[in-house]
Amino acid sequence: MTLALGPVRIPESDQEILCDELVASHAGRVVRQSQRRASHVSEGLSDRQYYLFDHHVVFEVKAEDGKLSAAQYDLLELHHRSNGIAGCGTIADLRVLIPALRRSREEGRALGWRLVQLWAARGLRHERKKRTSTLLLPNSVR
Repeated sequence: MTLALGPVRIPESDQEILCDELVASHAGRVVRQSQRRASHVSEGLSDRQYYLFDHHVVFEVKAEDGKLSAAQYDLLELHHRSNGIAGCGTIADLRVLIPALRRSREEGRALGWRLVQLWAARGLRHERKKRTSTLLLPNSVR
């Protein structure tokens, strides 16, 4: 009996593991910044900072069906405009970016920014409205 299976979706958490292993296999260093739940860090911080081939790369890891948030895009753009190397995507995107970084900083920087633009072209993720807290004052203070 043969089963016809479609493409396997790799969740973002598994994409992160695969990307980290790939960077480590090139003697790179991984700094993890992703959070499993809401935290008080700045919105839009990239999931990873990678140090490889004497380059510092901020990289936002995505599942195949993922989207960048506006805050993520803004920080990636700021990093790029500050002459940094910014990128985003899946393990497949990182597999293309790493050889470019090995060849030259300029080539890696240009390709990383192109990846950000391609992911942004999918549309930006709508942010959930933040809950606002209501301050309840005693009647005597009102």
